[in-house]
Formats: sequence, structure tokens, C-alpha cells
Amino acid sequence: MRVLDPLCVLVVSVMSACGSSAVSPGGAGDAVALQGDSEAAAQDGMESGAASDAVNDAIAQDETLDESNDSGTTDALSDTSPETSQSDAPRVTLPDVTLATGMMYPFVFSKIVLPRSNGQFAIDLNGDGQPDNQLGTVVNALAGYSNPQAAADDGIARGATLELIGVQTADLQNSTMVGATLQPAKSMAGPDFSGQGMFTVDPAQAAAQLFGRLSAGVLRTNDPATTMHPVSTVVRVELAVGVDPVALKLNGAHVQAQVQAAVSSTGLTQGELHGSVLKADFDNAMIPATAKLLTLQVQTNPLSTTTFLVETVFDIGGCNNPDGSPAMAGDNRIDLCEVAQNAQIQSLFAPDVQIFAADGTTYAPNPQNAHKDSVSVGLGFTAVPASF
Repeated sequence: MRVLDPLCVLVVSVMSACGSSAVSPGGAGDAVALQGDSEAAAQDGMESGAASDAVNDAIAQDETLDESNDSGTTDALSDTSPETSQSDAPRVTLPDVTLATGMMYPFVFSKIVLPRSNGQFAIDLNGDGQPDNQLGTVVNALAGYSNPQAAADDGIARGATLELIGVQTADLQNSTMVGATLQPAKSMAGPDFSGQGMFTVDPAQAAAQLFGRLSAGVLRTNDPATTMHPVSTVVRVELAVGVDPVALKLNGAHVQAQVQAAVSSTGLTQGELHGSVLKADFDNAMIPATAKLLTLQVQTNPLSTTTFLVETVFDIGGCNNPDGSPAMAGDNRIDLCEVAQNAQIQSLFAPDVQIFAADGTTYAPNPQNAHKDSVSVGLGFTAVPASF
């Protein structure tokens, strides 16, 4: 079995995917020393069988996706998620579209599909010819001991993380002047995804106006690697049940989707949302979420093998949180600084693309990746007609 190094950063992923017969406690920067296979570890008493299966499935899926990436297929997605990825379509450099005409067709995301590898929902964000999606590696690690996809589904079903998209076009099959407006909806109980639902725009976040083209019913907005008119938007998604949604600010946002002819009933399928998140913004969103997720594991399953490993690797103290409070070793709580100082977390959350110039503010994707500053992100989605 191929070992995915980033998957081994979170301790139960280590147990499940890499196998374990020994644990080296060590400090925050120490790795977990592991040998053997996952079946042996399970026979030795690992309690999180479901998590093990999830990680093993993720590894198998990762291998499958790596093999199928060139053909654009994505497997093992739910039947309401995109069936075929458009991410790896050959790049054709076109001038930016800056105007849209025609009718506005409103939709709401009925499902967000989290990536399970860095090849899924991935496109080239910086012009180096390589598809990018570091979020897939992060989610694959989290999936070793939690169920991020179930959490994302729950957030939408509860009406906590509702995203709206309006597509403006004069023709649903072919058009060179298409608009795609992204904005969040206010939280609401019992959202209606029948195609007749009504939603309220959340004015707390400005709408993101993207432009692009429709070709044979496939919408693609301006290429994030070459655009001179980059757009930023914030997408919210839950990664663990009981943990607040993370808000990821996507720079150079890009949307693609199959626009169904019968828009009134089917909406947008095979949808993908791409972009990059500045390293500091990614850490500000993901480190607190990871700390809460690990703390939840420790406090709700105190006697499990997974908890023992989490405590061994993370609950070690020796650092101060951003508010100045010290982290205490062995207090059954994983603090922000205990996550932030961990060497494997630092590797997992490391930037993988350079999107900005040296000033840190000018959007200038660099295929040389001389100074990587951002984490690549790609998500799948399905959207149904809505009113807002």
C-alpha cells in the first residue's frame, strides 16, 4: 500500500493508514514512529474501526483518482455530487470576460463535496501546468478519525452554511458573456432544496462577481492563472460535527459547472469551486477548527486508542496561545498553540502555490513558485434552482 506522508500527521490517520506497533511520544515537533500495517494495528486493539475503514478507503480512492486524473473522472462520490470532473481540461488561454448579458438564473448549493486527494477538484492555479488542491490532502488527513463529508452535509441540511450562485447568460448552451455571482445566504432552519426554495442573501458579505463563458453547456469563469481581474470570495464549510464552520477566503476564485438545459428542475451539476487561500488566512481558519476537533475527540472518547495518540502527540504544553494563556500538558484539551507548533501540522498546512507578488497584495500567480504564499483549494458542488 502506498503511504501518504501528509495523512500521517493526524494521529489516528497514522494508526489507520500507516499502521502502528509503536508510538514515540516526543515533543511537538516529533513525528510518530510507526511500523506494520493497519490490519495488524486493528487486531492489536484499535477502537476506531470506522475511521480506519474511512482512511483506507481514502487511500485507495487517492490512488484511483491519481490514476484517473488525466481522464477527468472522479470516483466514490455520492450520487448527488459531480460525477465527472472538468478540472483537468486542457488550458486554452482566452482573454478575460468582463461583461454578462441575458437572464439571471438563481441557484443554491444543495451539496458541497469535499476533496479526498490533491488531484480531486484540482486545477492549475499558478500557471505551472500542475493541478492544485492542497485542501484534498488536509481533508484526507481529517477523514482518518472524523467524517468531514458528513459534517459538510449536515451544515447545509441545517441551513448553517448556505451558498448562493446566480448565473447570468443569454444562452444556456453557448455564450461568451456569462456572469456567475457568489454570495452566502442567511442561516435558516429547514432549507428547501426542491427547486422552489426561498433564501435571503446575507448582507454581511459582499457578492463576488465572476465572469466567463458557456461552451456546450459547461460554464467556466476566467482562468485564475492568467486573469487580470481576480475575484475573491468566502466559502463556509463544516469539517466536523460539533465544530464551527471554517470560512476560507478564496483568492482568484473560479467556478465551473454543467448548466442543465432544464434549469427549472435540475440546476448546476458537476460543479467545482476553486481558489487559493493566503497562508495566514488558512491557519486562522484551520488551526482553531483542528484544535476544537481534537479536543472533542479527547473529551468524548477518553479511553480510546485514538485519544491516547492525540494526547501523546498534541497535549504536551510548553507553548502560549495567542491570548497569552499557557497550554498545559495532559489537561485533556488541545490548545491552539499545541496545534500550531506541531511540525507535521505545519507541513500539512504549508502553502503549495505562489499567487501574489513580493508585496503580498498584488495578484500575480507565479509558475516558478519562488515564494509559495497560498494554500490551493478545490471543492465540488451541486446547485438547485432557488429564489433570493
